[in-house]
Amino acid sequence: MDEFSLQDRVVVITGGAGRLGTRFAQAVLRHGGRVCLLDPGFTNSERVSDRELRLSVDITDPGQVKEAAEEIRRNMAPVFGLINNACLQPEGFFRPMEQYSLETWRKVMAVNLDGLFLCSQVFGGDMAKRGEGSVVNISSIYGMNGPDFSLYEDLSFNTPPSYAASKAAVLGLTRYLAAYWGSCGVRVNAITPGGVQDGQLEIFVNRYSKRTPLGRMAEKHEMDGAAIFLLSDASSYVTGHNLAVDGGWSAW
Repeated sequence: MDEFSLQDRVVVITGGAGRLGTRFAQAVLRHGGRVCLLDPGFTNSERVSDRELRLSVDITDPGQVKEAAEEIRRNMAPVFGLINNACLQPEGFFRPMEQYSLETWRKVMAVNLDGLFLCSQVFGGDMAKRGEGSVVNISSIYGMNGPDFSLYEDLSFNTPPSYAASKAAVLGLTRYLAAYWGSCGVRVNAITPGGVQDGQLEIFVNRYSKRTPLGRMAEKHEMDGAAIFLLSDASSYVTGHNLAVDGGWSAW
């Protein structure tokens, strides 16, 4: 048996229309799984194939999350895996701490943390009732470490307080849920990605690369293996763990 197989297992991915969400979906499909992508960016809900369902869902709305769970049960199968990947960058996201609005803070927290809580509650709760499942939460190096502000000097973007705080909270909730659902056969882990190459300014890429032991930013596909490992039986005795896929950033 291939311990990395996800054959016929249904995996829900939030932020399913985003750069990592689409990559995770492709990886799950390659390993035999079935995916349901949740994202308000989808213009409508549609079945792409018998192995892929896309639902337009606001994960900050408890009613919509519950409706999505019911639709997935009707149209696919019980959910085995959940990747809490959704993340928001609203207007004002990059403002400095002294000018950061409470409205922007709350919008970020609503998606990055409240949405993760609601999806875990609904989908993870169902897993616990059945006695099996795997939840994978996406954190960040800035949930583990303080930011290096020299990377952003004279640039129009930075790492804001709402992002750092929400991603640190993701790690705390991961450990809590791992302890809470451990006896129910549900594993809960986190992936902490480092910076991913996605068309950033060359000056930023160079600065970031010099700060990283491997000397470069990650490619999008380099998060796939960690997700498949944590979803599959290959990690059957792993829970409450934070897997840093950061090129060694957190080693220094």
